[in-house]
Amino acid sequence: MTTATLVVSRSQFTTAPHHAHFSASTSTVTTGTLRDAQFEWWIQDLSDGSTVTSSFSGPELGHTFDTPGSYRVTLKVKGSGDGAWSEDSEDFTVGTASYQAECWVDMDAGSDGAGTLLDPFNTIASAISYIDTEWVAGTTNEHAIHLKAGTSETLASGYGTKTSAGRLVIDAYGAGVRPIIDLNDGNFSIMRIEDDRKIAVVGVEVDGGAAYPPSPGAEFFVMVNDEANTPVGFDSIFHDCYFHNSRSSCLYWAIDNATNAGTAAGCYDHIAITECEFADNAADWLTFSST
Repeated sequence: MTTATLVVSRSQFTTAPHHAHFSASTSTVTTGTLRDAQFEWWIQDLSDGSTVTSSFSGPELGHTFDTPGSYRVTLKVKGSGDGAWSEDSEDFTVGTASYQAECWVDMDAGSDGAGTLLDPFNTIASAISYIDTEWVAGTTNEHAIHLKAGTSETLASGYGTKTSAGRLVIDAYGAGVRPIIDLNDGNFSIMRIEDDRKIAVVGVEVDGGAAYPPSPGAEFFVMVNDEANTPVGFDSIFHDCYFHNSRSSCLYWAIDNATNAGTAAGCYDHIAITECEFADNAADWLTFSST
């Protein structure tokens, strides 16, 4: 008898944005192998019954939930000799973040405000400085920088570094196109994340500011050194972002050999990239290394 068995791996942060990976790897089929089976995946929003996403191929599915709510994930499996589908499902909730510190940035504003929704900062530098000052360490603590949609900034220098635990969320607010961060072909990172600090970037455009094809050099949007941290699910998330004009290594992960089996492959346990567009060769954006 074919039996569908749904296995779920979730980010340690159960608030939006939240990434989950679903697998049918422990399912069994009456005849043949799982490789020969058919699969259907459905994710429903339980608030209204609408379908969030569906997929009709493959034993694996990854999805980033950028909206809080209650969801049902359903797996259907049919073996090569079966006449009917076997089904398994799981319900879970994605919560609303309660930020330890958060600020708003209108990068086109004429003056620098207090970082509130009604009186936003006008530079990312001000936002990073505020978050660094107000950061509250804690494994599940979250902090946020909200960038106004339709605005942009060309960076002039690198910014913050954090070593204490928690997650930084960078997302967009208001109506309009994605906010644009122009790295200005610079040799710096907007954020260097050490050890147990994570990042989630949603709905942002990143312009490397470099001509293509890229010349050699280091150009970072974020740099993550998880040298003392063992991976826990999909720690960092990039969702619904657009990356272009990169020089090199815009998203850089450095992972310690001792805690990640001696290879850079451990980096893949740390990052989820969903519904993002890379206008250039992805190799010019993503760099994974072991130390």
